[in-house]
This record gives sequence, structure tokens and C-alpha cells, in this order.
Amino acid sequence: MKTIRLKTLSMLNFKGIRRQEITFNTEGITTISGRNATGKSTVRDAFLWLMFDKNAAGEKDFGIKTNDTNGNPIPQLPHEVSATLLVDGQELRLRKCLTEKWVKKAGATEKTFSGNTTEYYINDVPKKAGEYNQYIANLCDETVFRTITNPAYLPSMNRDQLRPLLFQMAGEVTDADIAGNDRDLQGLLDLVTGKSIAELLEQTKAEKARIKNELDGLPARIDELQRTMPEPEDWDALASRKTRCEEQVEGIDRQLEDAAKAVEAANASRLKLVQAIADKKMERAKLESDIRAKAMTDYNIQSRKQQELKSRRDNLGYAIANHRNTLANIEADICLLQAETDRENDRLEELRKQWHDTNAETFTPNEHDLVCPTCGRPLDDEDAIAKLDEIKSRFNASKAARLSDNQKQGMAIKAKIQQTLDGITARNAEADRIKEEIARLAAEQQAIESDPLYAAAIDKPDTDRAVLESVEMDALNDEIRRMETSLPEAVRPADHTELKESRQRIVQQLQELRAALYKKQHIDHINARIDELTERQRELAQHLADRERVESWIDKFNKRKVELVEDKINALFALVKWKMYRPLINGGEEPVCIPMINGVDYRDANAAARMNAGLDIINAFCQHHGVYAPIFVDNAEGVNQLLPTASQMIRLVVTNEPQLTITY
Repeated sequence: MKTIRLKTLSMLNFKGIRRQEITFNTEGITTISGRNATGKSTVRDAFLWLMFDKNAAGEKDFGIKTNDTNGNPIPQLPHEVSATLLVDGQELRLRKCLTEKWVKKAGATEKTFSGNTTEYYINDVPKKAGEYNQYIANLCDETVFRTITNPAYLPSMNRDQLRPLLFQMAGEVTDADIAGNDRDLQGLLDLVTGKSIAELLEQTKAEKARIKNELDGLPARIDELQRTMPEPEDWDALASRKTRCEEQVEGIDRQLEDAAKAVEAANASRLKLVQAIADKKMERAKLESDIRAKAMTDYNIQSRKQQELKSRRDNLGYAIANHRNTLANIEADICLLQAETDRENDRLEELRKQWHDTNAETFTPNEHDLVCPTCGRPLDDEDAIAKLDEIKSRFNASKAARLSDNQKQGMAIKAKIQQTLDGITARNAEADRIKEEIARLAAEQQAIESDPLYAAAIDKPDTDRAVLESVEMDALNDEIRRMETSLPEAVRPADHTELKESRQRIVQQLQELRAALYKKQHIDHINARIDELTERQRELAQHLADRERVESWIDKFNKRKVELVEDKINALFALVKWKMYRPLINGGEEPVCIPMINGVDYRDANAAARMNAGLDIINAFCQHHGVYAPIFVDNAEGVNQLLPTASQMIRLVVTNEPQLTITY
């Protein structure tokens, strides 16, 4: 069990309080009184901001800073809250400082506000925000802390937030606990596999609606079948007439089939001879093709050889033309290289002349060089000799540099001339090789043109004459003419129109009889379907009864669950009783979470009752979570007697006192 008590609280420039330090009664009740707007609620906001960076309403963004008379924050004021806590009797000092950052930007004359910074201290040791917040969270969870320090906090929660907290306090109520030894409820639990009781109820309702929907439609379907049932007839007489008609149709079909077979046999012999004639004509076409191909064989061979000679001769001509083009390009390159060599030789000759001219230069002193540049008087002998030596040294150095540069340029030109001459030699060699190849190709071309076949005239043979002169072809034509002469006329089938019309009339009668007999099958089918639907009625009625029985079990289960859950939760409280479920008109239960005070809804009770109910809730939550913290009782002037608590209590009371007053 952890006990947290507030020993002292100091505020500096916090929400309008310029400086205030409060000492609290750690073993009893501390009353903070004063008229409205004197800072009573500010004390609670300061304590919660120190703990969680939020005010009593849970807001992070609220007005911490102290404002001037125009409602604007007073700049560059430090804002600080510090407190001394007793945690299980051990002192813990917490401090939080909010300061403004003012910076002077480049080129500006005044500092400007650039944001806030917050400093955190635990036992006077500076901490980072994350370290501070983690320490506070380890001390007490924020939600739990707000619950056990504000009597109105938990009753103001919505149902979905509050119910899980109460169920967690009461402990789990299992389905087995609810069922107990009740055989019906144990049977219900056997049906719950992979789903909750609520899901089973939804499933049962859906199945029940589906069953009722189908069951309600069955009588109409049975009545519809009975109304569509045909009237019975003399089925035996109809069957006998049907048999006679079928026999008559079979007799007519046999007659037509025999006549068709006779015509088919006669035409089969003729068809065989037609096929033989076609085979002979195909044989004749193949023979003609062979005769023509044989006559064209030698002609094709000679033509192909002549074409090959001409194609080879043309290819040689193309190759000779390409080589001549290449030779012309090489000769043009040689001319260009020779011209470049001549230009470089001219440059080299010019450099030689320049070298001789430079080398022939001698030092000749100038009388102006021996005059002082400042006063214009002639230099002394010693200075004149030094000056002449200096000028001569510069002259010799310049001459040597120019001769050296001349030699370097000459060496470069000689190397370039040699490179150009090497290129000319290589191109001359390539030109000689190409000339030899042109001569060889021209000789080969001349040899082809000398071949007698190259220019010979090849006559195409007369294949039609070869065909006409073929003895084998004459014999085959005679045989085909003989076979065509012996081909008989095709046999036409006899006229059986009357017989076919008689068959058509009998078939029409047969269809009518079959349609009449089909009514008997339709009646049998309808009767079988009525029997199926009647049996389905009995099955659905049983299924509906089974679902209704499951619904009654679930209703019984839910009522027992309501009783058990409410009993377990209410056992934790002395004054407040919780209504966790509310009955609905349809017999179900709606989940709610309503605190009741002596049978009255918390919202309808008076202020004193609500206050003591909140203290009762705090006592239960403190006991469950194992932690006690200071309780701030706002508007405490409206309560004559507060419910006793094990927690430190701080009453906030509205009086006519002009400033905050602390009493114990």
C-alpha cells in the first residue's frame, strides 16, 4: 500500500498568483477558503500541472502565465510550481519551471520571444522531461491519480470508460460461475464454442427469424401446388393409344428406310466408278507434271550455271570498284601528308635562320643604362661596373632561353615530319597491295567472260509438245474416255409424299397422347412435393422450438449474470450501489453504469450526497489500487459532514474572505 501526502506547495507567477506557499496538514483536513477568483482552484491546477503537465480539466494548453491588466502575459516572468510530498513517510521534492526564451536576432535592436522551455527537478536534481514523466508514472498512474484525488472525476466518465474499471475491480465473473449447477445453463454453455453468449443470442435470433420466415411461407406454397394439380383421366386408355401410334410410326419408318437403301445401293456402284475416274485423272495430272519437269531439267541446269557466272562476274566488278575508291582515298591522303611535310620543313628552315640570328647577337651597353634613374647623373665607376654586369647577365640569360626554346621547337617539328613520312610510307605500301588485288580480280573477271556458257543463248524447251508426243499419256487418256462412257445415270429416290404425310399425322397424335400422359407424372410430382413441404413444416416447427428454448436459457443466464456482477461490484462500496444493467421492453438487458445513492441516480442526488458518493468511490479505488493521494474537495462549503477517508483531504471552500486563507 502506497500513501502520498502533500506537505507544502509553492507557486510563483502561476495563473495570476505572484507568490504563494501553502503548508498542508498531512494527518488531517486542510481547508483553503476565500471568495471567488482568489485562487482556490488554481492550487489544484498547480499541483496537477506539477505532476502531469495538465490542469484539473485534463487540458495541457491552459493559461499558466500571469497577465497584465489588459489580459496579455507579462513578458520574461519565470513561472514555477514546487511541492514537498510524503511518499510512505519519505520526503520527495518536485519542482517544475516554465521560462520564456528571448533572443536577439542578427541586425535587430531588441530581443524577441522565441518560445517556452520547461525545467524539471526531482529532489533538486535536474531531470529531462522523459525521465521526470517516467518517475511520476512509476509513482502513480495518471488516470488512477485523478480518480482518487477528485470525487467528481470517476462519476463523470462515460459508460464505456467506467464499466471496464469496475469490472476490473470486481474480478472476472466466468460463464461457469453464472451457470453453476443449473442443467439448463450448463446445456447453454455446451452450445457456446468459439463465440460469446451475446453472439450466440444474435445467431439464435437470426436463425429463428429465418425459420419463421420459411415456416410462414409453407402453407401458401402447399395451397398453390394443390391448385395447380391437373384433373385425373383414363391413363390406361391413353397409354394403349400411345402404343398403337408408336407401332404405326415404326412401320412407316421401315418402309421409307427400305426404299432409301435400294437407292443407296444403286448409287454406291456409280459412286465407285466416279471415284475410279477421279483417280485416273489425278494419275494423268501427275504424269503430265513429270513429263514437263523432265523436259525442263537440262534447261534449268544450264540456266542456273549461266546465272551463277554472271552473278560472280558482277560481284568481282563491285569489288574492283570498291578497291579503286579505296586507292583514290589513299592517294589523296598521301598528297595531304606530303603537303604537310613541306610546310613543316619550311617552318624548320625558318627556325634554323632564327637560331643563327639569335646566336650572332652580342651585348652592347647603352649609355642610358649608366645614368641614375632618380637624379639623372652618371653612375660612379663601381656602380657602373656592377650595373653593366647585371645587364649583361640578363642579356646572356635571355639569349640562352631563346636558343633553348628554338631548339625545342625544332625537335618537335622534326618528330612530326618523321611521323608524317612514316604515314606516307605506310599508305604507299597499302596502295601497292590494293593495286595487286585489283589486277587479280580483273584477271578472274576476264576468265569468266571467256567461258563459252557466259554469253551463250539457252533456248527454253517446248513442254507442251513433249506431253503430246508421250505414248503413255495417250494410253491414259483412252482409258479415262472409256470409263466416262460406261458411267450410268444417278438413281433418284421414289416419291413417298403420301406415306410421309400419313406419318406426320400419326406423330402429331402421338405428341398429344404423350402430353396427356405427362399430366400423370406432373400430378405424382406435385403430390411428392406436397409431402416434402409437409415434412419440412414439422422439421421447422421443431427447429423453432429448439431456438426458443435456447433464447429462454440465454435470458435466464443474463439475469443471473446481472445479479452476480452487480453484487460483486457493490460489495466494494459502502455508500454507492452500481446499476450495471437496465431491463428493456423486449426482455433483454441494456448494459449501463449508473451510480445509485440510497436508490437515487447519482445525477439526481443533492450536492452533498454526490460529494460523499465520490469519496466512497475514491475509498474503494484506493483500496483496489493500493495507493492513497490527497483529495481535493471543491465546493466543500455545501457539505455538512464528509465521508471519512484514509487519504489526506484538502477542502476548497467559498467564503467572503478577500484572500486565500489556510486553516487546519
